[in-house]
Amino acid sequence: MNRPPTDLSFNFDVNKQQRQLIAELENKNREILQEIQRLHLEHEQASQPTPEKAQQNATLLAELRLLRQRQDELEQRRSALQESRRELMVQLQGLMKLLKAQATGSPHTSPTHGGGRSMPMPIRSTSAGSTPTRCPQDPLSGVGGDMQEAFAQEEKMKSNKVYTKDRMVKPMI
Repeated sequence: MNRPPTDLSFNFDVNKQQRQLIAELENKNREILQEIQRLHLEHEQASQPTPEKAQQNATLLAELRLLRQRQDELEQRRSALQESRRELMVQLQGLMKLLKAQATGSPHTSPTHGGGRSMPMPIRSTSAGSTPTRCPQDPLSGVGGDMQEAFAQEEKMKSNKVYTKDRMVKPMI
């Protein structure tokens, strides 16, 4: 089987082009493998702790511990202050009731009644839908509402504390 000369030269050109394409693809493959190896080495170096990174991490962890300790101290102080405030508000409400009773001229309520000490009175709660009635001539009207508002502020402070704590801790994680 003899082939015509044009057919042989065509086959030769096709084979030559295929060899060139294979050589180009092999070169690209080597370049890609080298890039993969370089990136792998970079990743390993970046993930290995250096003495500087270890020192910085230790410093940051120590600072984080101190900040958390300070936060705990401040939370305890806030709780103590809130409890003290709550007690003072109860005492104030009791005193306001005594003053109100004395202002209306009630003879059976006096500061010396009951052994000379006034008993703290519990805070009267009103439902959310009702509003206290206020007499324009009564100088103590509305005190109960102020007391409730003061206690409502405590709840706002608690939610603000949780929000602030979340904002502080998230960047550290």
